[in-house]
Amino acid sequence: MKWRSLLQFLALLSSAAAYRTAPFDLHRYNDFPDFQAYLVRTARENPGLVRLLHIGNSHEGRPLLGVLIGKPRQNFKKPMVWLDGGNHAREWPAFHVAVYFIEQLVNNYDTDKKIKLYLDELDFLV
Repeated sequence: MKWRSLLQFLALLSSAAAYRTAPFDLHRYNDFPDFQAYLVRTARENPGLVRLLHIGNSHEGRPLLGVLIGKPRQNFKKPMVWLDGGNHAREWPAFHVAVYFIEQLVNNYDTDKKIKLYLDELDFLV
């Protein structure tokens, strides 16, 4: 019984350490506030990997948000990859592509060697 409790505790610790994005339903239409809330939550819940950025304002004065994904490095500027989605209101599936990309990078950082290498050596601005 003692070992079982220890294994459960270790499993809890390892799952708590993993990076995870906020839940987001890619199978339905999501509006602009849904995407903003997703970016805010994902950055807040993954401070060691994701940073929220205010990249400007829309024509209507609404804040435009993005996320910078990558492991910070001291005294080293990393190359950057830019992916955008949702530039035009009628192209709402492009937001889903950006969210899927964010999910793949963040959720697989701890388990996929290539993604870990990418995020250690590059910054992704989405």
